[in-house]
Amino acid sequence: MAYALSEVLDAGALGQLRPGCPEAAIEAELGAPTVAPARIAKKSPIRSWRYGNVTVLTDDTGVASIELDFEAPVAAVVEAGAMSGWSAEQWREWATQRGWEIQTRGEVLRLVGPGATVAVDPSGELHVCTLH
Repeated sequence: MAYALSEVLDAGALGQLRPGCPEAAIEAELGAPTVAPARIAKKSPIRSWRYGNVTVLTDDTGVASIELDFEAPVAAVVEAGAMSGWSAEQWREWATQRGWEIQTRGEVLRLVGPGATVAVDPSGELHVCTLH
């Protein structure tokens, strides 16, 4: 099942899965991960669950964040659709309509909403999104 980026960003969730959910909700929504969940570092409490272009990060309390990668050459669990061809100005307009904060960090345009952050380059090319 593929999720539409516009719906994911508006909901701040992948279906029923959102930051704050227990780990059990991950497989309930996404099924078995493509790679066994693993700690991101030997002594880290953070575990990584991979599903194509989606990485779910968990800690002792449950889902900490959900990372959406639009640069990796992997199966798209979340599809950007028309948003993948937007200009930076279209991204700014979209963020403004939703009352999101628009930040510039170097050449990266960061759009920060109540439950998500979107990073695009000066041309508007989508790179990563984080649900937090």
